[in-house]
Amino acid sequence: MKQTKQCFPAEWAAQQAVVVGFPSHQALWLGSLLSEAQQEVAALCNLLAETQTCYVLVANHETELIAKKMLSGETKIIRFNFGDIWFRDIAPIFKNPSKAMRFKHNGWGGKYIYQYDDSAAERLASLFNLECQAFDFVLEGGALEHNGEGAILTTRQCLLNQNRNAWNLNTAETQLKNAFNASHIYWLDKGLAYDHTDGHIDNIARFVNTKKVLCQHATGNDDPNANVYARQQREIIQQGLEVISIPSPGLIKDPDCDVMPASHLNFVISNERVIFPNYLKYSFAEQRCVAETKEILSELFGKREIVTLPANAILTGGGSFHCISQHIPL
Repeated sequence: MKQTKQCFPAEWAAQQAVVVGFPSHQALWLGSLLSEAQQEVAALCNLLAETQTCYVLVANHETELIAKKMLSGETKIIRFNFGDIWFRDIAPIFKNPSKAMRFKHNGWGGKYIYQYDDSAAERLASLFNLECQAFDFVLEGGALEHNGEGAILTTRQCLLNQNRNAWNLNTAETQLKNAFNASHIYWLDKGLAYDHTDGHIDNIARFVNTKKVLCQHATGNDDPNANVYARQQREIIQQGLEVISIPSPGLIKDPDCDVMPASHLNFVISNERVIFPNYLKYSFAEQRCVAETKEILSELFGKREIVTLPANAILTGGGSFHCISQHIPL
């Protein structure tokens, strides 16, 4: 009898563990931001480790000593060479505790080339002794959302970008369907403004069940993504999916007054919690937005506890909690 291939699991499915990158290189963080980012990541990892295995990857001996002081005994610290902390994109994509997929990595279209990142997926799969299928094209984990029933949500801005694979839409769909045993690809046009990743989906839209997509709406008259939010909601509805909306963080600038790609959607789903980032350090409007976001997430995720943690320093690097983590499904 012919076996049916299993659909790639949604992130809310049961997990064995989560892998998180710990900030390790002073050259990548201005001034005191390295220490602040380490504290933010440690708070996330300590919370994750309360209910499931959390592997924390540190890049050098000095950082390992710092991490041991900040992290609880429940976390599992691993020395592992990497360039930057964005393990959603440089780690393998785990299918289950014994199998993974690895893709080519080209520094997010050649913009951020760091030593060790292009080999991180292969080395991490070997470290975990996984059966790992290799694919001959560029792909980052943060570019895809899965609903657990064979559907993928992504953006044209990233997947069809000439700095990745020079795909057209038909080629992209064929490659994604073959790799993930997917049956349908839902497309949005663009991601967040000022997003270093060329529009990763995990900053702009997240599946919360098989047919519902969580998005954001503009906060404040100066929200840099107001038009993007309005357009993407129309795109989602036109493709037959239901939209639910939370407030965006609004206009968030770094200490140099550059606009950052802040998103409440860059949350981590664990077995018992949903942990979403806040940027209270940079915005007076955030307190109201965070409270509303927490209420909506509580309605959507039922028994999971909803927790918010600061990600102010992490965001200066270009991402947040989802970007620095990669989960391992059961």
